[in-house]
Amino acid sequence: MNSEAVEKAFVAMIPDSVMHTVLIAAPWVAAVLLGALLLFGYFLPSLIAGVQGKRSIGAIAALNVLLGWTLIGWVAAFIWALIPEPRTNPAPTPHA
Repeated sequence: MNSEAVEKAFVAMIPDSVMHTVLIAAPWVAAVLLGALLLFGYFLPSLIAGVQGKRSIGAIAALNVLLGWTLIGWVAAFIWALIPEPRTNPAPTPHA
C-alpha cells in the first residue's frame, strides 16, 4: 500500500466535523504562533538587557519600543544590549 492510499484511508476515518474544525483552526493557530514569535523577536533587545541585568535597561527598552519598528532603532537597541558594561572598581580600602 503506497503512502497516498494510507493518507486517504486515514483521512476517511476522521469525522467531517473534526476535519472542518482542523481546517478552520489551523490558520488561526499558525497566525497566533507567528505573532508570538514576531513579538519575541521585536522585544529581544529588551529581554537580553533584562537577563543581563543592565543598568540602562529602561533606556534600551524605550529605544526598542519607540524606534524598534524602524529596524535601525531595533539594531541599535540590540547592539546596546549586547555591549558589556564597564566594570566598576570597588573603592580601595584604607590600610591601617
